Amino acid sequence: MSAGFREQLLAALDAAGIAAEVVITQNRATMLSTRAKSSLRGPRLIDRQVRVAERFAALGEEAIGAIVDFVTDAPDAGQRVQALIKALPPDPNERAVGLVSSAPPGTSLVPVAKRLRSRKEPPLRSRGRYHDLAALADEERALHLPGEPSIPVAWGRREGRRRRQLRSIRLGTYEPSGPLVRIHPRLDDPRVPGWFVAFVIFHELLHHALGIRMSPSGDRRELHPPAFRELEARHPRYADALAWEEAHIRALLSDEW
Repeated sequence: MSAGFREQLLAALDAAGIAAEVVITQNRATMLSTRAKSSLRGPRLIDRQVRVAERFAALGEEAIGAIVDFVTDAPDAGQRVQALIKALPPDPNERAVGLVSSAPPGTSLVPVAKRLRSRKEPPLRSRGRYHDLAALADEERALHLPGEPSIPVAWGRREGRRRRQLRSIRLGTYEPSGPLVRIHPRLDDPRVPGWFVAFVIFHELLHHALGIRMSPSGDRRELHPPAFRELEARHPRYADALAWEEAHIRALLSDEW
């Protein structure tokens, strides 16, 4: 069950635009937790770890929907997950420590330990050493997305002193639950032209402007439908951005960048 649940949850998170690692645990106190993480799993760059207790995973599809909503900060997602946790059948192996000891006879004991842990996101930081994301975003909105409201655009979590060789890189991400745009910190470099960073911002702001819609079959989210690609291609730096990325992607991925 755990392996099948894990693969289904990974697919659901991926459809929601979340590059995550899923760990099934035997934890009896914490049914669900999520935290920021930067690592490689095969060819994928992971930026989130989601830990799910096996008892909670036993709920199957109902748990998957609630977990995706929780990770993407959907409205009332926390309350929904809490309700599912409280409805779980009692665990006969659960220790008395951390339980409601004053419950009347016949009442299922519910652990009072913190069951949900909010992920710790890096602070919003738009001004980098070389590029000011807020200023670039304002310019892109004024030139190419007039009338669109302003949303935060921030650098992602800084890398440590020791750079790693990467197999892939997500230059930007759009989080509709914020809404929020994050830009990979490797672009905060004097070798990256400001217009290229601005184009990456435009790409993510376009997600916000058009919204994330479900496919006609209703089984996945369409991140880059034809309408998106058409508007993106109208950007005056579109061809330049594709050419610059192709020419420099190996350098961006290297541990020497």
